[in-house]
Amino acid sequence: MDMEKQKVEQLFDNISAKYDIANYFTSLGLEKYWRKKFSKHVNGSEKFILDACCGTGISTLNIARKIKDRSAKITGIDFSEDMLAVAMQRLAKINFKPENRLNPEIKFIQGDVLNLGGKDDYFDLIAIVFGIRNVVDRKKALEEFFRVTKPGGRLIIMEFNFPSQPFFRKLYSFYMNRILVNIGGALTRNKNAYTYLVKTIKDFPPVEDFSSLISASGFSDVTAERLTMETCTIFSAIKKP
Repeated sequence: MDMEKQKVEQLFDNISAKYDIANYFTSLGLEKYWRKKFSKHVNGSEKFILDACCGTGISTLNIARKIKDRSAKITGIDFSEDMLAVAMQRLAKINFKPENRLNPEIKFIQGDVLNLGGKDDYFDLIAIVFGIRNVVDRKKALEEFFRVTKPGGRLIIMEFNFPSQPFFRKLYSFYMNRILVNIGGALTRNKNAYTYLVKTIKDFPPVEDFSSLISASGFSDVTAERLTMETCTIFSAIKKP
């Protein structure tokens, strides 16, 4: 395994138990609002769905709630075994209720988004929520997403951004470096992990540059919905038939 990929995998394994709580602070408490915005991009008629870098499964289950077709199949994939263990526990609690067993089929698998395997032109929807910035080779991942997306299918990505407006950029930088790192570090007992996560947010490409990268991978009609002073963006694109 590539050393950088191994380092990232170990980092997420280490913070998996408290990752969702710490995400609340990463988003300034706006995570639920942003996820509701993201859900509006899921039209509900999709049959085959991939939730890439699914982490603890929150995004996977949110997508499932929007899907109308009870025979739909949703796959969550992540490289972190410990994150997936949390996701499967969450799914087991939901499936414990008999009325929920009619939901779309959901499965979680450990894997690498740089090498998804499987069929070309398969998924109606590929979603990735707060995960693409942690992928070592984003260009290769986007090309792999394009390969497995069905013609007419869609890609939806939600990711943290570093604001471009100077005043808010400075304020957000202070929050992340002085407050977020300490809160996340205290909750997960791993300050280094949150130092790394802050760095990934700062290093993530500007909205226009990442939109261009999506286009370069083959997708069309790329749009970007900027949220909360550009601290978060929802990117949407389609694979032309």
